[in-house]
Amino acid sequence: MLRALRVDSTCIGAALAVLLCLNLIELGYLFNSQRGGIDHGGSQTTNLLDGHAGTQRLAISAGRSGSRHSRMAGSPLIRQQEPGDRPPGRLVTQCSEARPEITCAVFILFSWNYELFLTSLQTYEAAGYARRIIVVDNSDSHRLVNAIVGEVIPTRVQHTFSQLQNFMASIAVERDYTYYFWGHADVALMASNATATFSEEIFRCMEHVMDQHPNWGIHYFAYDWFSAIRTSLVRQVKYDTFVTVYMSDCDFYPRVRAAGFETLNVANTCPDINISVYDLVRPVVLPLHNYEKMRIMLEGEKNVTVDRNAWKRREWRLGEDVGWDTWEVASLTYFRAKWGTKPEGGDECKQVELDTEGGKILRQQPFEGNKPLYTRRLTHILG
Repeated sequence: MLRALRVDSTCIGAALAVLLCLNLIELGYLFNSQRGGIDHGGSQTTNLLDGHAGTQRLAISAGRSGSRHSRMAGSPLIRQQEPGDRPPGRLVTQCSEARPEITCAVFILFSWNYELFLTSLQTYEAAGYARRIIVVDNSDSHRLVNAIVGEVIPTRVQHTFSQLQNFMASIAVERDYTYYFWGHADVALMASNATATFSEEIFRCMEHVMDQHPNWGIHYFAYDWFSAIRTSLVRQVKYDTFVTVYMSDCDFYPRVRAAGFETLNVANTCPDINISVYDLVRPVVLPLHNYEKMRIMLEGEKNVTVDRNAWKRREWRLGEDVGWDTWEVASLTYFRAKWGTKPEGGDECKQVELDTEGGKILRQQPFEGNKPLYTRRLTHILG
């Protein structure tokens, strides 16, 4: 019996050794396959980001021109590859084939309301951007979009609007982009006509701006719903993070002009371009394949009466609404102390600057002639 047990033990040991070898061979195959996929562009690169699985640099299917206006098939998160699509690639930063030295990217800052964001994102893809898009995912769930954009950069913690602006600018500076576009996550982009491409019209306008306006800093295509920002500008001028959301533009753009940069509008620089940027107030299914139907639908959305912030309140955690309201009051108090504006003086944004023959100038330097904020004032405001 002992001999039989020894034989059985020998057989079991041999079997375990064979299984171990097979596992090691399989592990080596998987490692080499994954490494090969990454080295050769791969179809996807997935990293673990602080305990959650996230796609840091996403591949896209940059379809032929006719597929830009097609709906994404299947899952709303994954665009299925169509016949004739080019192989998936990474972020594209070359703005013009004629001027390869000019680099840029399209940033979208996403924090809330994924459904509305997805509606907006599909118009960016139809506009011809796709692989040029960098989504800064500032949500608390990191519902990353796959197979549409060039790159997704998740924030480690949620930032305020002004902090996000500086975060976006720091990426552009680090990568030394010539300029970058910032587009809102709740807008729809439309070209001038059914035969035009939004992105091509914008790039053509930007070449004109760079040639004719050497001091340009910001170029508005629909105010800052979609705008171009010069990277050399944000090396010098940052957003004031004490002005959290509202009034942050009223603080930033005057300081841009005071630093010697021009803020330009497409109506003056490229009047032949008739692009449209629509404000979205709710998620809708847009007929991306039909230019006229899409325009009619978006024009009709202007008349929809919806509480555009209701979705944000639904996603807030307990007490977050109180926190944001309190922060907004404190932010406005800080803004008034900085620029000396008064609510009884009308539009406080316009009070920051004076219109002169030479252009807009600051009415005063920040905090000039203002008494410091006293704690009792904030205590009174906060009750």
